[in-house]
Amino acid sequence: MVAPLPPPTVNWVNVQGAPASGSGKPGAPTQFFAQFMAAVATGIIQSIGVGLTFVGGLLGISLPSITNSLSADVNLNNTSNYFDGPSCAQGTTGTWLATGTICLTDTGGATFFEVKLWDGTTVIASAATTSIAASDGISLSLSGVISSPAGNIRMSARDSGFPTGKILFNSSGLSKDSTLTVIRIG
Repeated sequence: MVAPLPPPTVNWVNVQGAPASGSGKPGAPTQFFAQFMAAVATGIIQSIGVGLTFVGGLLGISLPSITNSLSADVNLNNTSNYFDGPSCAQGTTGTWLATGTICLTDTGGATFFEVKLWDGTTVIASAATTSIAASDGISLSLSGVISSPAGNIRMSARDSGFPTGKILFNSSGLSKDSTLTVIRIG
């Protein structure tokens, strides 16, 4: 018969890096959590213990996120208009980190694409690029933070050269070419 292993030793460390009282004993969390809560209240960023990091007071918090990918190509058939690509219905409260990639092409020839990440009112990020030939695939990534969005966060594109451009959903064969993720961070 194999002898059972002893319980693991826990070394609690306070926010300033000194050992907490009761180090090595399961009862030490009381002081640890009091110090942790004080650190959260003041926004201190510290590493605690092995492999455990508090950043801006966040630890073990599951942040809500939404991911949405296009399910079909979007035709950019008017050179004056932006057309919506992937979007997320996250609501109008909170602070959100948005990050996404949009893939574009135009069979008409080399063209100028403009892309924006926005909520229908406020532009969070934008970019522009030129394709070098007809059917050239372009991929742009945008990200940013917005508080209290006015509407759905979305990525929109405009092809100012030809009315034959497209936002692509599946040129890679994986159906995730144009995808947006929003994460509530506050």
